[in-house]
Amino acid sequence: MVRKAWTMEFAASSMIAGYSQFLILASVLTRIGTVVCVAPMAGARTVPIPLRIAFAVAVSLVVAPVYWKTAAIAEPNWSAIGIGLGAEVVVGLCMAFGLIVLFGSLELAGQMIGQVTGITLPGTAASNSEGPSQFTGRLLYLFGIAIFFAVGGHRILISGLL
Repeated sequence: MVRKAWTMEFAASSMIAGYSQFLILASVLTRIGTVVCVAPMAGARTVPIPLRIAFAVAVSLVVAPVYWKTAAIAEPNWSAIGIGLGAEVVVGLCMAFGLIVLFGSLELAGQMIGQVTGITLPGTAASNSEGPSQFTGRLLYLFGIAIFFAVGGHRILISGLL
């Protein structure tokens, strides 16, 4: 009888542990997925949505086990889970908005330089915007992304996501 009670207690504790691991994975996936789908580097129209989702899931599966032993959830509370996931979406959107402002300002500065200097290529379409863009704007945008990766901005971004 004691063995059966111990087995049931172990099964209940492992079920709660699996539940908390799933919630941690869901929250990590929510934050990383939001940034990956909205950020300018991966949010461009040239990157297909299934590829963005696969990248977010892969990064989340690598990152989530780090946090599995840090938090334990005793009982499921759906309102707290919803609020927590909503907060993760807001944090991901704020980080993506910062990247959009950074790289968008570079593209705008390049377009202004193109207008002032007269270097325009009419009809040049950018991959991340709706309408035509100028060569200098696109060049400065891509140069900014290259500098971002060269100085380790992607590592800082990932550490900020964690």
